[in-house]
Amino acid sequence: VFRLVWGEAFTAAVRPLLFLIPGYLFLTPARVLAVYLAVETQFQANLKASLSGLFANCVLNLLLIPPFGIIGAAIATSCSLILVVVVLSREFSSCTQFGFQELWIPRGSDLRLKK
Repeated sequence: VFRLVWGEAFTAAVRPLLFLIPGYLFLTPARVLAVYLAVETQFQANLKASLSGLFANCVLNLLLIPPFGIIGAAIATSCSLILVVVVLSREFSSCTQFGFQELWIPRGSDLRLKK
């Protein structure tokens, strides 16, 4: 599909993109936590998460790019995004009654449709 849409010249980008998917899969729903924290004027929580991700990304890029190239950069970014999610989740949990597990591990009642 990728080759069909963007052409042969971009097929080399498929592998790094696959390594980015986990980070963005976790980050996407966590954006709701970031918005909640901002609305509750917990700006330091978002700053803490962003700076943690920035620091981790810089360190991991230094460690992973030399041996692995663009794949290392993708892995570093994905790991950094997951760290941002963990920090946001912990900050959200400390501001609310929701525990870390309640946020990320679905229960049976979460899956039932309300009528």
